[in-house]
Amino acid sequence: MTLSEYDHIRMFKCDVKITTVLEVLKEFKKGSTVVDPLPTIRVKFDYPLKYPIIAEFTRPQGWSITDFIEVIATKYKEIYEEEDITGEYGIWGHGIGDLWLEGFSKGEDGVYQLDIGS
Repeated sequence: MTLSEYDHIRMFKCDVKITTVLEVLKEFKKGSTVVDPLPTIRVKFDYPLKYPIIAEFTRPQGWSITDFIEVIATKYKEIYEEEDITGEYGIWGHGIGDLWLEGFSKGEDGVYQLDIGS
């Protein structure tokens, strides 16, 4: 896993496999890099979903890089589990084991956009 912060507009570049991220994050110091000091964030999940969603997450002390990545991986696991039962997301083309979080940025609307690759 690689991680770097760049630009003044809070864009992050990282390469982390969704299925192994929770194990890898143990290597990082909790709270090491602040992604967002606000307690509530909104994140758009749109790949590989036919029906994208915006999920809201709350953490009173704000969001470190490790907290942010952990909640993204956990939500993807929930999405894939729910898809098996309900089919509500219309997942196409990729299993969860194919997904990589390559980066993310916060849009002008305050919603985080994920750069998910496969």
